[in-house]
Amino acid sequence: MINKKTGFILGIFLFFIILLGGAKFYVDRLTQEKIDSKLTELHLSDTIKYESVSVNLLTQKISLSNITLVSSKQKDELKIDEVIFYDYDKEGEFPKFFHVSINGFQLELNKKSSMIPSLVYGLKEYGYDRIVLDIEIDYLLAVKENELRLKTLKINEDQLFTIDSKFTLGNVIAQPEILRSNPLWFLEVTLKSADLDIKNNGLLDNIYKRSAQKQNLTLEQYTGFIVYRLQKSIEAEADPKLKQAMTEFDKFIKNKKEIKLKTHFKKPFSIGKFAGELFLLSFKEKKEIDWSSYWKDYPVEVKAK
Repeated sequence: MINKKTGFILGIFLFFIILLGGAKFYVDRLTQEKIDSKLTELHLSDTIKYESVSVNLLTQKISLSNITLVSSKQKDELKIDEVIFYDYDKEGEFPKFFHVSINGFQLELNKKSSMIPSLVYGLKEYGYDRIVLDIEIDYLLAVKENELRLKTLKINEDQLFTIDSKFTLGNVIAQPEILRSNPLWFLEVTLKSADLDIKNNGLLDNIYKRSAQKQNLTLEQYTGFIVYRLQKSIEAEADPKLKQAMTEFDKFIKNKKEIKLKTHFKKPFSIGKFAGELFLLSFKEKKEIDWSSYWKDYPVEVKAK
């Protein structure tokens, strides 16, 4: 039999449970109304659909479940299991900080979709009919420094790869009016630092296997040929630091496990200038790119497993 003191405590506990449940229901409903209003304002209510919204009252994390992206032609759609908004800037036209994860982004490669880049369909050649991506993005826009600090950009597919990166971009302009008046602003953007970690989850194995088949070679013959050519290049390289980096790439090709790259740039890397060199090279206006010069100014530390 429950005494009065125990009954009182249980009553208070149940009261708070009901109160929290009611508060969560109210917050979920209010958040859903705000999301629906924003989608309508941006004319996306027919393009982005979702099943439910949930708000964590302690962390303020917002979760959307069972999202459907519908193409403008209404002929195809993409499915996402869950989108979680951890933190984001609610002020201004361009968010100064944003942290989101997209889980279970399903891409069916057996049917054509206007929302899937044609490059992705190239994976079918290596035996992939369906891929499921998990993506996390966390960035901070430092307006005074004109920097975009990408603290996390992680892309995972269990059968392909895991890419975990972070980098800092310079000369990034956050004023919408300037961006609209200067459509080529991105040519002035520089890469100031970058960390990249790539883990092979099976893609490299399938590329080797398919490439060997196309050349009527065994897998051992094909990988041996690649390693042989790379080792010849390593032997011919005079720069010890570049030689070390190439040796690590050789290890990654042999073991097919993981490779990490970390920049040690002496000055910001001009993305526009490099893109211009590639453009001239593609039109044969430039014979070759001086990679040794790039390596002196923009060395990269490479480690492989």
